[in-house]
Amino acid sequence: MQFRESRSSVRYRQRPVSPKPAIGNCEVEVNKLFESLADVIEGQIRDRRLRWMVGIPSGVAAIIVGIGWVFGLPVVVNVTLVCVSVFLALTVVCMAISRRYMRRSLGRTYQILNRYGDRIRDEQERDKNLFHTTAWREEVRVGKDGDTTIIRFMTLQAGPGPVSAVWTLASRNSPAHLSEQVKEAVRVNANFLDEEDVVGTSIVTTTRWEGERFLRIYMYFDRDLAADSTTMIRLQIKWPKYSADLLDGIVEPSTWIFRRPTSSLKVATAYDKVFAPTGVRVTPLVGSVKPTITQDEASGSTHVRFELDDIEVDREYGYRVELIRSSSD
Repeated sequence: MQFRESRSSVRYRQRPVSPKPAIGNCEVEVNKLFESLADVIEGQIRDRRLRWMVGIPSGVAAIIVGIGWVFGLPVVVNVTLVCVSVFLALTVVCMAISRRYMRRSLGRTYQILNRYGDRIRDEQERDKNLFHTTAWREEVRVGKDGDTTIIRFMTLQAGPGPVSAVWTLASRNSPAHLSEQVKEAVRVNANFLDEEDVVGTSIVTTTRWEGERFLRIYMYFDRDLAADSTTMIRLQIKWPKYSADLLDGIVEPSTWIFRRPTSSLKVATAYDKVFAPTGVRVTPLVGSVKPTITQDEASGSTHVRFELDDIEVDREYGYRVELIRSSSD
């Protein structure tokens, strides 16, 4: 008899179903709510109606408060202020939740794209003939505090098969001046170009930090680049404090290494007067041509031009650069 009660008791304790499915369903419903809320707020912002959703109640409340002050109605004033405060607080909370959801969703998308990008990169590294670069041109501007804008113009020619994506690297010579805040402030965008260098439609890009110095950039084509066809890309990188090491008195190498056949390289770097008031000096690397340096009398900026026409794969080209210090330094 005791044995039966024991079995019955055990069966009774095991009978309740685990609440995990209910929790999972609840999480799904919450995610759907956040997604719907994000879509609503995004739609309002796109249609420029969000300002009216906030502005009209605030304006009406201001009128009511004004009337209450004029006619001596403190209860009306206090109630109106409380209602407006609650309304604005709820609006801020909703926007914060929506922003957090959208950032999380975007992060997941980037992870998926980067995973496919890694597979494409591995394939391209195994087969150097998938495409080659017929021209590579860079325009670099270094401003205050070393904030740098790099614009790359790349002309790519597909090989015997289609090309769905390409990647490139941007890097610093040291991890200095590369805090998490600076990493988050780096901005990258890419566009197609026509033969007259007119900027066309945008290209989907993702970025991923590798180690403390390297930023890998993936560019995904909306349609595969057909075999033997050519396309031109404009990639812009805005990197705060990218050139700040020069301000520390360090001699910085500016180098380029091409992992696949490339026909030509042209680089034009402009150092603003606020960054390099007395100019820069350069020394070419062994086997590289000497860059030309010119001074713009109107703006006071210093321009360094570096060009190559005969490029070997996996060989490092470039020069060393440092700021010219004034006698007072």
